[in-house]
Amino acid sequence: MKKADSAHARRRMRPATRLAATLALTGVLAGIAPACFAQQSFALLGGTRNNVDSYGLQWTMSPWFTSNPGGWRITGSPELQLNLHHHDGDDMWQGGAFANFRFEPPVQTLRPYLELGLGLNVLSRNDLGSKDFSTRFQFGEYVGLGVAWGGSRGGVGETWLGARVTHYSNAGIDLPNPGLETFQLVLGHRF
Repeated sequence: MKKADSAHARRRMRPATRLAATLALTGVLAGIAPACFAQQSFALLGGTRNNVDSYGLQWTMSPWFTSNPGGWRITGSPELQLNLHHHDGDDMWQGGAFANFRFEPPVQTLRPYLELGLGLNVLSRNDLGSKDFSTRFQFGEYVGLGVAWGGSRGGVGETWLGARVTHYSNAGIDLPNPGLETFQLVLGHRF
């Protein structure tokens, strides 16, 4: 029993340690982001849902698809995420690659947007608190709303603030499959 308690204690990170790790990773990604492809963006994510605290980083690369029907701007971009989920004294990392689809109406000053994402994810472990996920591989989908300003629409200098709900599940590959839902505020900037 003592060995299990010791392993459990090592898995836990204090809030100050989580914040320091997130800020360090933010600094590293912010330092390398300008050297990458044009029109890429970087965002911080954080929030809580169903007693799961989630903090993360997001890097959205240049769009592979852009369309402007009727003045609307529709883009499809690859997105990479790294999130730390905390629940009942346990921590779990999640890394994912998503296809992000963003829809923006033809306005110029404050630009509202809707975003949808589909992705593949890997968890650092297959349990979090009382949840057993069966597999470390999880599908993910999200929906988000927000507003962008500054810079050019979809271009360099654009900043945005939004909210996103994400659902992770192994789609029944193995049971149990309780899934995990997170809510995060998103603050991003396009370089």
